[in-house]
Amino acid sequence: MERRDNRRFARRLTVKFCRQGTAQAYQGFTTNISFGGLFLGTNVALERGERLRLEIADREKGFVIEGQVVRLDRVPLSLRQVRQQGVGVRFLTPVELVADLFPTRAVPTAAGAAEAARPDPGPEAAQEVEIEPDGRVRVTIRTLEELRRIVEQDLAYGGLFVATARPLPVDGECTLELHVPLRDFRPVQSRARVVQSSSDEGGAPGRPSGMGLVLEDAAAVMLALQSALARF
Repeated sequence: MERRDNRRFARRLTVKFCRQGTAQAYQGFTTNISFGGLFLGTNVALERGERLRLEIADREKGFVIEGQVVRLDRVPLSLRQVRQQGVGVRFLTPVELVADLFPTRAVPTAAGAAEAARPDPGPEAAQEVEIEPDGRVRVTIRTLEELRRIVEQDLAYGGLFVATARPLPVDGECTLELHVPLRDFRPVQSRARVVQSSSDEGGAPGRPSGMGLVLEDAAAVMLALQSALARF
């Protein structure tokens, strides 16, 4: 059953793409697409973390966007007749693209935004966090202020800071599941990668432990939470 508001749409669209820094063009196709990314069907041996320039065509409509490979789906040659090989691609946010024009610290990236947006510790927990054995990270947003902060700060940069005493290691992957205590609000999910991790032992004094995540479907998660914010 589809539980995500950032759901993927099954669409086969032609995609021309280039690796960052090269002019050689390759051709592939989407098998599904969401507001935050797509699955690119291709036999080109791409690697996780690579930047791509994508030109997506749909008859008279289409768009050009940059993305980053966040997931690899390798398929043995003998099975490619029945299963498509390809990669999951996260669309880069405008802030990430503009940041390339400036020195490293001039513009916040998704990782930097997650660090800067750490909530100050207080008596009322803004988030309730559970990390399941299967790697799913369940976050319940408890306060209106926290919901607004996540929408206006974290997700604007494609990331999210999760306050937890048991952060996952850097470069770890998980499924983030966000809950808002509103009637009829369906939990929204996104695959995510850990880009920052600090525990009580290694963190800076006075700062909560936790982890900064970059979301594969940040744009769609933000849309879902904006709709929740509008109901208050």
